[in-house]
Amino acid sequence: LNDVEERNGEVTYTNRYGVQSNVYVSLATQDKSATPNRSLCRSWRCDSFEMWMYFNGAYMAHGKQWKENGRVYHDIKLSPSANKWGIEEDDFFDPDTEYCYRVIFSPSGTYVCFYMDGDVEIGRWEWKDTNYGILRCWEPFEIGDYDDDDDDYADVTVRFDGKKMRIYQDYMDDEDDFQFRVMNVSEFSARY
Repeated sequence: LNDVEERNGEVTYTNRYGVQSNVYVSLATQDKSATPNRSLCRSWRCDSFEMWMYFNGAYMAHGKQWKENGRVYHDIKLSPSANKWGIEEDDFFDPDTEYCYRVIFSPSGTYVCFYMDGDVEIGRWEWKDTNYGILRCWEPFEIGDYDDDDDDYADVTVRFDGKKMRIYQDYMDDEDDFQFRVMNVSEFSARY
């Protein structure tokens, strides 16, 4: 086992409007030279986010978001089935608020996502299976989430190619005899 050193501290974050927030942190450092960690732990720029949606096994939509010259663009194609259900483009994503333009993975098992609208998401990660590139991510302190679900995590598949990273997610759920499935592919470029 590697020695793990734990330190506590406080971080002051200032958003783009000048509002400061203090966050209390606990940092547990680990061996940074581990191969999967060396590939993952850095700052990443999100190049694109792509998704496919299915309801009750029927294809509903394909959408893609990307950032170009400081602006977020999107392209959504709805199927005829989506029109029958009354599903519109706005039901999928809003380019001004839901685009994570930067994510930082730290070797201590934390990640930070920065969104276009100024929101910041802080979460935890761990390797579920390094041989297959399966990464588990979750938000341990999501404000306003009072559900005590055990599935408040996402298992994703991570692939590296030089200074590029792709994250694949296949999410399925049932609700009131209604099944939905969302498949995502996020592409990133290493910033540092």
